[in-house]
Amino acid sequence: QFRDVTLKSVFIEVDGQFIDYLRSDGVILPQEVEGGDGVEWSDDDVDNDDDGDDSGSLRPSFPQLTEFITSTLATWGSPVFPKLNWSAPKDAAWVNGGTMKCTHAKDVYMLLKSSDFIMHDVDFALEGGSRQEFNFSLILRKWCNLHRSMEFRCFVKNDDVIAVSQRDVTQCYPFLKEERQDTLELLLNFFREKVRGKFAGGSLSEYVFDTYIDKRRRVWLVDFKSTFIIPRRTLYCMSGPSSLI
Repeated sequence: QFRDVTLKSVFIEVDGQFIDYLRSDGVILPQEVEGGDGVEWSDDDVDNDDDGDDSGSLRPSFPQLTEFITSTLATWGSPVFPKLNWSAPKDAAWVNGGTMKCTHAKDVYMLLKSSDFIMHDVDFALEGGSRQEFNFSLILRKWCNLHRSMEFRCFVKNDDVIAVSQRDVTQCYPFLKEERQDTLELLLNFFREKVRGKFAGGSLSEYVFDTYIDKRRRVWLVDFKSTFIIPRRTLYCMSGPSSLI
């Protein structure tokens, strides 16, 4: 239902073995992506008294998942960026040259395995339950070079947008103040026409959705989250007249 307003995406459910892999210590790439330029490292590599240990036998194997990643890259003819159900591994971009742009399966594994964001989501989902009660999915999205200044997070309560924030709250973009009213109207119209009553089949009235406004002033849906805390640095607050805070 959001296909015409979101980035091109595909997903695959991942099993408990892969979740255990993400939660394990160290960063070791699966067997299928090993090669001359493969990367592997682990805290366990520092001191190992087992002289006869074959580390290769301990490496995980996810042939179906690796094939999914590889075939998606080949079919699209474009890089991708990965995420799990909620978060993308933005905090781990440093292991991939400062970007989430993935051109090989090993890039995807490195980002997911190195990310505290991903680990937090997995642990939160499993808290007080079991992995059988929750379906984890790997989502691959077609790579787009998004300008961080035009990414916005919209906060919804009681089926209305109550606040809008920059996604990048570490930078000040002066032009946003000049464009604030136009930007707000674009986002509110997008919410009313494309989002309201549709997320989770209309069963949720409180959530956030992330958006991107391109150079043609078209709004794109980037992501959803079912829970939120409104940051102190909020761009627009809807508790009163639209204003910049």
